[in-house]
Amino acid sequence: MDEDVIIDAMERVYCLIPHLPGVVEYLAIPGVSACVTPVSHYTTNVVSRARLDKTGADATIQRVCDYYQSRNLSFGWVIDPHTTPADLATRLYHGGLTQGTGM
Repeated sequence: MDEDVIIDAMERVYCLIPHLPGVVEYLAIPGVSACVTPVSHYTTNVVSRARLDKTGADATIQRVCDYYQSRNLSFGWVIDPHTTPADLATRLYHGGLTQGTGM
């Protein structure tokens, strides 16, 4: 099996729960996959599969952070082998996230 297929399948695990209004929702923010639940925890509100270009990455990070913060929800952002841009971890740090603890 192709390594990219395996990685893609693993990345999809973070948001497998189907949309359930009021329980599990998905953000409509281009370039990321993000689920939202009423439970404020970085493992229940997860952003993953970031495919962002360098020019719009910071704005998308801010938009995602603003969304969760406006709802008083902690969240986590998973960086995977296909994440772009390559410096996303640094950008997330400058956006206020801390490694391994969510926000």
